[in-house]
This record gives sequence, structure tokens and C-alpha cells, in this order.
Amino acid sequence: MKLSRRQFGTFITALGLSKAAFRTSAQESDEEDEEKDPCNIDIVATETAISCDPDKCIFWIDGLYAEKSRVNVRANLSFLLKFPQSSEHYIDKVVLADGDKNTLGVRYFEDQDKISSGYPPYLIFNNIDLSSSRRFFLVFRVIEGSEIVIYRKTLSESSLRKSRLDHGELPARLRLDLDRSHSGIISSPIQFRTALGPASVRKHAVRARLMQLSSENQFSIQISFLHDDENASHFSRYFIVTDPVGRILGLLKRDFGDNRRDYVTVSALTESERNHWGLTMDKVAKINDCPYVMIFVDDVAESLSKTVIWLR
Repeated sequence: MKLSRRQFGTFITALGLSKAAFRTSAQESDEEDEEKDPCNIDIVATETAISCDPDKCIFWIDGLYAEKSRVNVRANLSFLLKFPQSSEHYIDKVVLADGDKNTLGVRYFEDQDKISSGYPPYLIFNNIDLSSSRRFFLVFRVIEGSEIVIYRKTLSESSLRKSRLDHGELPARLRLDLDRSHSGIISSPIQFRTALGPASVRKHAVRARLMQLSSENQFSIQISFLHDDENASHFSRYFIVTDPVGRILGLLKRDFGDNRRDYVTVSALTESERNHWGLTMDKVAKINDCPYVMIFVDDVAESLSKTVIWLR
């Protein structure tokens, strides 16, 4: 297989090796042309980057991370870039960098690398120390025919908080209900409502099982109640399955006093359910695109709890 200079450089970089180690006298004559190659520019340092439209870069911050914590903990960052990949227009390189433009992670794509919606695969960066900088950058290069365009998404200090179920990809009614009960804040062993207490946090752990998954993106996940229903103001109400950036895969809302017991089964949204929740197609994810799914259970009175099921 013949590799272009750019592909060869990408391959060597991925191995953690220097291209200089592979230089020959014949290659030295190409140095001047290579320096002029726009694919070799430092996309993080460039001053020509275009600010990315917020609606085109959806992200989620998670992990053992709590803002203003005295513990030096690390975060996991997930991104979805809503830029359709095609042979004439595709993202080929993505860099995560801190405020000093130090590289924290790099991902490479070809034009055929895409999920079912046509967007690049989810970008997952683990073990990132968000206390090391007051802002971070996600910089990515788009090949548009013979042209190159560089975009930058800036995560400012106000954005560097653990993500909540309060973003615009969710149904408005769901956001309103969760804001009233929990301000969208997700309980975890290191961050929970004071009234809940450590012992009660353990009792509110989400228990879920993947029961069925098909190649057509159909699935069923059995999710247990956090506890028996107590009254109309204290019961397991919402059961939510999302992709790595918090877009809906499946959603079920209970009413107090229904005949359900112990657990519910959440499946992929149908067309009528999507319309019922007021979601456009681009705000609904497909499970076979996801490396993992997030599962949330809303206990009206006490917590909004979460777990993760890895699919691959």
C-alpha cells in the first residue's frame, strides 16, 4: 500500500516516533516542499482558526471530577462534532489542548470514518486534569476539496463543570422537570445533595441490564427502580438512556400510582415518541454508534443518579 507523505507522517506520529529518524538523502530534497504543505501546520497554534458553532460541537464532562474540589481528580471528556464526513469535506485531525496550547490528545480520521448520521465518531478523552488550566481547546482540521479550514472550540472556565442534564439536545419538558427537582445536577459518590447523605447515595445506585441489541439500532435496557414508590413527591420518575454526550436514545416517564413494579424497560425512541417529546431527528442518537451509553434515573425527591454500560 502506498502512503502519501501526510499519511506516513500520521502513522509515524501515532507510533510515537520522529519522522527525522526515517530521513534519507533523497527525502532531504523534499524538505522545502514539505514545509510549505498546509497539512503540516500546527493547527493548535494557528491564528486563523474559526470559532466553532456551539450547536455543532456537543460535549460532556464526567468522571471523578467535581469543580472546586480540594481533591486532585481527573475528568473524562466526550465530544460529538456535527460535521458530515464525505470525500470532499471531512475532518482528518482533532487535537485537545490546554490553555498553554500543550497537546493532551490527538485523533485522526479518514473521510470514511463516520457514524450513521455521517458525523465523525465520538471523541473520548480520558484522565484529563481540568485543574491544570483555566481553559481548553478542541481544534480540528477540515479538508474541503483542495482547501483546509481549521475550527476551534474553546472550553472556558465557566464550561469546565461536570455536565448536567440541562442542555438543548434534551426535550424541554424533561429539562424543566429535572431543573425543578435537581437543577440538572447528577449525584455521584463525590457530589450529591447535602440532604441525601453518603449512606443514601449508595442506596440510590442505578441498576441496569442490556437485554437486547440489534443491528438496526433497536435495544431494550431493563432499569430497576431506585426504591419502592413512597408518594407522589417521592418515586422513580424518569428513566433516560443517552449517548456519550447526553443525546437521547430512549426515554420513559412514569406517573405515580401506575401499575409498574420494581423495574421498567427502556427501548429506542419510536417516531411517535420522538414527536411527542418535541425532538428533531438530529437530536436523537443511535445505539450502534455509541462506545457506551449513559443511564439516568430520576428520584423526584432525592437524586438524579447515573450509571454507564460499555458496548465495545
